[in-house]
Amino acid sequence: MHIRKFAAVAVMAIAAVGITAGTANAQPAELAPPAVAGVDHGIAYKTLLTDAGKAVTTTIDAGTFSLSRDASSVTLADKNGGVVAQIPLTFQVADRQVSAVPTIDPSGQSLTLTPTHVALQDIGSQQWFFGELQRASTGALVGALIGAAIGVIFLGIGFIPGGLIGAGIGLLVAGGQPLIDSGFAYFGGQP
Repeated sequence: MHIRKFAAVAVMAIAAVGITAGTANAQPAELAPPAVAGVDHGIAYKTLLTDAGKAVTTTIDAGTFSLSRDASSVTLADKNGGVVAQIPLTFQVADRQVSAVPTIDPSGQSLTLTPTHVALQDIGSQQWFFGELQRASTGALVGALIGAAIGVIFLGIGFIPGGLIGAGIGLLVAGGQPLIDSGFAYFGGQP
């Protein structure tokens, strides 16, 4: 992994933390947190999720992390002071702006990025189900057309029964497991 990609990995990791932060009723995993490690420009680094998945920490064996003068990024410099990477503290992920608060240990060899607030939208089971239903509606339409044609031509059961059976099959094929899960949540009375 090149050190230029290090900054990208840090940004992606902090974005993932920022987007998933605040998930209701989430339980921390019992497994060791995933880590990215490597050596580049003579600097060995290891990046992993910390603080129960609420932050990203990178530790290096040489060089130092420092906050830029305008506090908009963190710089990683090698042992000679040459800039190896710049890590932004605010970046765009999809349609959201994610900001991170840096914490650099006194030695300058450990950087922890903690996302500030990220506005998450909590949706209920009804909104989830109707969203999945809408995404699968094209499959239901195609299934209805095919089912109606097969019902009339091959099975002799008629246009309407064949269309209904085809629509149901098309809906399930297009919606897949997310549609099924959202249906169980909605009809099961989950909020």
